Amino acid sequence: MASSGGEKRKKASRDPPLTVEGYVEKTARLLELEKDAEKEQSLAALASKSSDGVKRSLERGRAIKGLYITNVEGGLLGHSMVELSRREESSSVALPAHKFHPHDIVVVKPSKGDAGSDAVLQGIVYRVKESSITLACENIGDEQDLSQCVRIEKVANDVTFNRLKLTLDRLSKAYSGGARSSSQSWKMLDCVFGNAVPSFVSTLGGFKDEGGLVDSCGGGDDDDIGFFSPGLDESQREAVLHALRAQELAIVHGPPGTGKTTTVVEIVLQEALRRKQRVLVCAASNVAVDNLVERIQKKVQEIPSLKGKKFRMVRVGHPARLLPQVLNCCLDSLVLQSDSSQLADDCVKEIKDINKKLMRLKRHERDTRRKLRGELKYLNKEVRVRHQKAISEVLTKAQVVACTLTGCMMKQIDRDEFDLVVVDEAAQASECATWSALLKGKRAVLCGDHLQLPPTIISEEAERKGLGVTLFERLHRKFGEKIARMLTVQYRMNEAIMKWSSDEFYKSKLEAHESVADHKLDGLAQVAAMLKAGGSEAEELAGCVLHLVDTTGCDLFERQDDEDSSYANDGEAEEVVKHIQRLLAIGVSQGGVGVITPYSAQVALLKQLLASRDLRDVEVSTVDGFQGREKEAIVISMVRSNENNNVGFLADPRRMNVAVTRARRHCSLVCDSDTVSTDNMLSGLMDYFMEEGEYTLAEPL
Repeated sequence: MASSGGEKRKKASRDPPLTVEGYVEKTARLLELEKDAEKEQSLAALASKSSDGVKRSLERGRAIKGLYITNVEGGLLGHSMVELSRREESSSVALPAHKFHPHDIVVVKPSKGDAGSDAVLQGIVYRVKESSITLACENIGDEQDLSQCVRIEKVANDVTFNRLKLTLDRLSKAYSGGARSSSQSWKMLDCVFGNAVPSFVSTLGGFKDEGGLVDSCGGGDDDDIGFFSPGLDESQREAVLHALRAQELAIVHGPPGTGKTTTVVEIVLQEALRRKQRVLVCAASNVAVDNLVERIQKKVQEIPSLKGKKFRMVRVGHPARLLPQVLNCCLDSLVLQSDSSQLADDCVKEIKDINKKLMRLKRHERDTRRKLRGELKYLNKEVRVRHQKAISEVLTKAQVVACTLTGCMMKQIDRDEFDLVVVDEAAQASECATWSALLKGKRAVLCGDHLQLPPTIISEEAERKGLGVTLFERLHRKFGEKIARMLTVQYRMNEAIMKWSSDEFYKSKLEAHESVADHKLDGLAQVAAMLKAGGSEAEELAGCVLHLVDTTGCDLFERQDDEDSSYANDGEAEEVVKHIQRLLAIGVSQGGVGVITPYSAQVALLKQLLASRDLRDVEVSTVDGFQGREKEAIVISMVRSNENNNVGFLADPRRMNVAVTRARRHCSLVCDSDTVSTDNMLSGLMDYFMEEGEYTLAEPL
């Protein structure tokens, strides 16, 4: 099957050679375009002190007014948790529709103030509930008025852009003639920008039987080093060995469901525990980093020889942005437990006592006041020194440090150096962000899949000029199998679901593991129980893996949402709900069903419909929201149905690859085949579903 994405990739492979100087100059310009585009989406970009700016933000869900601070408490590693809800006397009033999510940076302002009003508080969204939003803020002073009616606003964040600019500056200096001898990563740079080819050793070194690690995992020679996960398949083992042999760069290409994270964890532990290397682990998003940290922690607990020993891994990042299950290895948490931090706490207690004494002094006691202020100055300096010492102690002892790519530029680890940098989900990170991590290491392993979702780029011009091309994709184009190893056994999907993706994107190299190759809905316990009760319709659907619901000729046309220019399709949404109800009727749980649609307006419509029918546990999200996720049954709502046969960004093959491969046992497409099949790739998908699965024509309105 031919795809438009293939033509784009083929064209891109003819790109001219790129120098460091040319890359830095070009990327700096594109980052400015992206920064401007992001500001246009935020309230800060309005820059107006009139009420119009606030009104627009309220209408777009980027601000909520009429809120009160209903609770303030500590507990998040030194940060105050501030809860806001609609009424001071009640926290049960539902919030209006909004676009606030955990990790968003927000400001709190007087509710009736204009866009230029001073902020009462600034913080990070920690939790979002139906009737309240909780922020993590720096400790709140007694002088702040927390009783007034307020509003919260999303704000643009220049920190990321500033860090990326600093990365470009360091990248340029690292490769300059005078800096090459002192830069630990210049060999890596030479491979990416120069004429050098990445090299790989033929014999692995540094794998000694220290602490019984080899014996606990088995093995010992070059091709059987003693894997911490003995169940790795052949392609995973080869990818691990390939990464360990890399002198500068290696790529682990992980198609959907092939156990990429398992492979990454193995590489990290081999380097940290067996080679005693210091490893930096990164990804573009906090969630991706936290998932990897959690998997590493779990695997370490399973290694018999490590029981009773301390594995030192530090997660660097704001506690409000981390999953609760990784807070135990959060930098803030580990610092609070250190001896230097406890000494700093003693100083803080002395500072409080001195402040109380100062408040009791009379005006004429100037000498005493001067002496106490001198002590305060000394103690404040001592607190900073001891706190920094505590951070340094924790990080110096760390075998593995984990953070986001932009987090690599945080002051705690800004100047740290590592033996190896591992970037997970590297095909979702901009090249510039990836360099934030790579410049800290002697070697690097990039893990991901450039045939799934790319980085999110807001500026269409910046995207068109190449800001969305990742280092992962560029290296894969440049060196191919010289540097990359692809995982080929997938552990998620029925073989019929997998085959379209394998043929379209992965040169038919994927194979389904025997544990999933033929699994269907009838293998679920509740569905099997329902089948015993009989019913041909239940039996037919329970054995159905691929299903196409065609709305052609039913006049179920799309409509464009006035607010955000997204698309929705009311008639198609009803067909989606009908199919979900059929799945639930045969015993599939609501939590086992996911609905994927490319358009946010359709997401909102489907959530509303499902809630009105008490089906709130059915998850509905965009393609981006389901990246890295899976469900037993996936229903894909394509939305587009028009006389012009316009499919919009449905034609991006990577998005459809992600959507289809989220399904484990059942995948259903709901679409207008006349409109959708005008695109070559989508036409091939329609043909595949009709040939290999079940076909249903929707009922006309």
